[in-house]
Amino acid sequence: MRFDPIIEKLPDAWAYRSNLAQYQVRNWTYLRPVKRSQVSEQRAIGTTLAIRLYSLILLTIVAGLTGNATQTSAYGAERLASMRTIYFGEMGVNSKLISHILKWEGAGGSDPRDPAAKCYPGGVHTVKGVTYCTFSKYASSLGITPVSHDRFLKLSNADAVKFMEVFFKNAKASSFRKAIGLSMLEVSWQSGPTVAAKTLQVALRNIGKDVTTDGVIGQQTITAANLANQRKLFDTFWKERMRWLQTLSTWSTYGKGWTNRKNDFVTKFRPGAIGSIIKYTALGAVAIFAYNEIRSTKV
Repeated sequence: MRFDPIIEKLPDAWAYRSNLAQYQVRNWTYLRPVKRSQVSEQRAIGTTLAIRLYSLILLTIVAGLTGNATQTSAYGAERLASMRTIYFGEMGVNSKLISHILKWEGAGGSDPRDPAAKCYPGGVHTVKGVTYCTFSKYASSLGITPVSHDRFLKLSNADAVKFMEVFFKNAKASSFRKAIGLSMLEVSWQSGPTVAAKTLQVALRNIGKDVTTDGVIGQQTITAANLANQRKLFDTFWKERMRWLQTLSTWSTYGKGWTNRKNDFVTKFRPGAIGSIIKYTALGAVAIFAYNEIRSTKV
């Protein structure tokens, strides 16, 4: 029988294969003409592989649709209940946010253009991000006494953190996954829990979630936020945050500082892209496998 040697390159060695009828070649070297029976055999193999591949794709699609459908089922509720959220004292997460907030808050603010000036007209109305209105409302319950302007001026970092925890609870930040929960505290600290809630709800609507924009954090908002793509929701949340800030009359005065603070926050706390990397790597691997399998069966 006449044959031509076939050299096939492997990762670590060269393999010598000479019997065409016995081996299926998977490289870029084209073969000499072969028998019609071999052509039929190769085509049959190709058809089988194609059917397997299309079945795999179909099963993947069905699994994805089934997963989406079950998010609102009892299984979805169980998945949501077991989803890890954050708490204020979590080291390595909230300590980083506390440092971020203290970095951007001055030791004392007395600018009469600041809306917080109404809390203590003509004097220092904000210390470490705590307004005198907030101090007067919560200081006693936090064990910070006497509730006086002199004591207010002496607020320590530890005192400020006590107020942060109040805002964390008021914004229900512990109900959310990490990046969104921290975003809720950051916005709540600057603009209040109601603004933070509305910012989240508008962001959810902007990514196609059916929630009410009433500024109240209820189970509907919590569920929608926790089941959403966190990176997409985070980016949409901060886009809406900046849009809202630009509607304020004080934007021309504080806009640059707000933008820098927002950019700093996003750099530190934006969710990673590992999920997307895994997804597209898997899709790429399937595409390469399909191409190699189908091409290797051609004669």
